[in-house]
Amino acid sequence: MIQTPQRSVTRFFIPLIDVLTLLFCVFLVAPLAKPGDGSGPAPPTPEQKVNELEARVKGLEDLLDKERKKAAADLDRVRQDKIKDLKKDIWMRVLEVDRSGRLWAFDGGRVEITSEVQAQDLIAKDRRDHKEVQLYYLFLGPREIAFPTRREQKQYEDEWFRGVIVGFNNFTEPEKGA
Repeated sequence: MIQTPQRSVTRFFIPLIDVLTLLFCVFLVAPLAKPGDGSGPAPPTPEQKVNELEARVKGLEDLLDKERKKAAADLDRVRQDKIKDLKKDIWMRVLEVDRSGRLWAFDGGRVEITSEVQAQDLIAKDRRDHKEVQLYYLFLGPREIAFPTRREQKQYEDEWFRGVIVGFNNFTEPEKGA
């Protein structure tokens, strides 16, 4: 017949758990307890540290120069793309104001514009010829004469060439409310 043990199993396992815990702790601490024989790498000298820092600075400066050149090239490319887009979207006609104050357009020859009707006919013709783009009229004035006057500039801009973009070169800007 089988008999039950006289002693409990826990009397055996409690000391065993204590020994296993102690061995585990020794296993964890063992890498920290290496003998220091001084055979490891020597600490770097201040000159070595300075040389290493100078090499890092030079590398960073080279990287910064490359990034600057790349950014400048990207900016130039974007500018060129914008200029191409603007040229596609705008058609410009230069109108000349001579020394006597007369307004001239170049349309297969030199044509004088003397009235609002002629200006509107020119705009209508340009709109038929250039349907897909915005029209821009640049008034080019003489350098030494003050024509057209501010009143004439305002008349050109507000009446004769209304509905299109106009610009004045070599002129004084029209006064506000004039």
